[in-house]
Amino acid sequence: MAFFDNFRKPKPRDPNQFWHELSQRVNLDRSPLQAMSEEELGELISQAQASYRRAISAERAGEIAFARRYYEKAFTLLPTHIEALDNYAIGFVEERNFAKAIPYFEQSAAAEPNSPLAFVYLVKCYEETGAADQSQACAAYLAHHWPDKSPYLDWSHLGKPQEKQLLAPPFEEGQVWKYKARAGDETSTVWIKSIDQGVDGKPIVHISVADVAHPQGGTMFVSHLPYDDDALRNCVTSRLDQKQVWDRSDDHFGEGYGMWFEAYNDGKAGIFTAPLDDILEAMLQSMPKAP
Repeated sequence: MAFFDNFRKPKPRDPNQFWHELSQRVNLDRSPLQAMSEEELGELISQAQASYRRAISAERAGEIAFARRYYEKAFTLLPTHIEALDNYAIGFVEERNFAKAIPYFEQSAAAEPNSPLAFVYLVKCYEETGAADQSQACAAYLAHHWPDKSPYLDWSHLGKPQEKQLLAPPFEEGQVWKYKARAGDETSTVWIKSIDQGVDGKPIVHISVADVAHPQGGTMFVSHLPYDDDALRNCVTSRLDQKQVWDRSDDHFGEGYGMWFEAYNDGKAGIFTAPLDDILEAMLQSMPKAP
């Protein structure tokens, strides 16, 4: 029998062995997260999600440096944030930098074995970096868990320039923007003063508006308006190189922000979501008329 044993087929490799070996190699330590209270973990997740949303917005606008900064912040805060890890790594794949993408896809795969995206990309990354055995083992894992999906995709677009979408990049404190203004407010600008995180985890952008035409002549400075991040993006048109002036005598941002902050925390104040020109018009219409 020993003679015939030489011709026996080797025992098939366990398709799950790939993930077990990967998770041991990555050694993703979840203990700091497990030691947190439910409230602490919820706050951490909210912060990571806020960074992730800003990264998505930046990537859609073609602002890759901004996007990478916020993706990295998201998975640094929350090492199991697979969406941030995947999108961060995909950026390197699009540039054909497969070796740099691998550790982030591996961290994503170790964090969540039931999501196929990282594994699909790892098949390609391993293959392109000469790790044929790992590529085949990863493909076997995919075929075992998702038998109706092929891990071999069309990668012909890689390395080619992508068309930018006309969306605003992330807001940063200190920026000055043009916006869709009322007639007569063509020189008016939006100043990004501060950015907070709301109770829902979404950014709240605190702005001032300069050079708003006053109905009785001249211009005025609107010191503080708390704005929904997405809504403000629909209002602005282009970012300027102009710098903010921080020592204006008519700038009462701190006072307005403080009053809003206290009321917001008490559930008695909200944020603006309507078009900025409409808000300014309503504000000016409500001002008392001169005698």
